[in-house]
Amino acid sequence: MPAFSQFTSDQVWQLVSYIRSLAGTAVASERVGGDPAAGKAVFEGRGQCLSCHTVNGQGQPVGPDLSAAGNGSAQALEAAIVNPNQPPAALGGGRGPRRGPPTTLTVKTADGHEYRGVLKSEDVFSLQMVDATGQLHLIDKANLAEVRVEMKSLMPDDYARRLTAPEIQNVVAYLKTLTGRDLSTPLAVSTPGGLTSERIANAQAEPQNWLSYWGDLQGRH
Repeated sequence: MPAFSQFTSDQVWQLVSYIRSLAGTAVASERVGGDPAAGKAVFEGRGQCLSCHTVNGQGQPVGPDLSAAGNGSAQALEAAIVNPNQPPAALGGGRGPRRGPPTTLTVKTADGHEYRGVLKSEDVFSLQMVDATGQLHLIDKANLAEVRVEMKSLMPDDYARRLTAPEIQNVVAYLKTLTGRDLSTPLAVSTPGGLTSERIANAQAEPQNWLSYWGDLQGRH
């Protein structure tokens, strides 16, 4: 089976969620302790989770959409909250909202702009990333000056100190109620930029991914 390294983290998560849905409802129907209503209040309140995550179109699309987080195990959900930088294998066999190694991308363009966030997708010509404020950026690879990758999550790693154990349990109980995306409430995201017909016609001359492009830049200096 191929490694599917061309998939983004979100695409891998979507695939995992689909595969998990074929296995039945054992994880989704898992009984957990805690108060879902109180957990929702923490999630949307002092936990500030909607500043980085979306649930049914509400929030900021920096991290994963948690609309179907309940399809993961309670153990995996709690682990993702208290230690977002741990490897995926530690999250209950890959179940839950984490989708691959936690990474943070910092991109600097030739005109001096710098963006720090997560990679959402890329093609031959450009990469799409969401910065820490939830703003989507379409960046032309021809204008890249520097790319830095940090093997850590943008998600704060101090929730075990910021929240009490009962509060974390309540948040997990709330997340377990989220078993599917409500497609009637789409998240509107505008994507600036575009391509000329000449660049499309000469696509093979473009770098194939941002890592190889950064290698090309390094080789020129």
